Amino acid sequence: MQDTDKLNKFKIILSNEMQDFHDLLNGEVATMESSRKKIKETITSTFQEVLGHKKHHHKEWFTVDTLNKIQERRNKKAENNSSRTKAEKAKSQAG
Repeated sequence: MQDTDKLNKFKIILSNEMQDFHDLLNGEVATMESSRKKIKETITSTFQEVLGHKKHHHKEWFTVDTLNKIQERRNKKAENNSSRTKAEKAKSQAG
């Protein structure tokens, strides 16, 4: 993190959360896996609280024109596959 204010805020909140976690562990017997999950959840939630959730904007892979071409090709293939004779297949491939 480059922003020192956010870094300090993160450290304080994480320290408080980990103290709560430590107090919780003193009262019960926990497995290593449950402890690891709780620590991961604590760190993740603290990051989201301090930094906020970052939204990713992804471009669409296919344009409407591309989808139309894909559908057109599927229709031609279906027509070709449903042809019974070689002459019909040649005609459907040419058209």
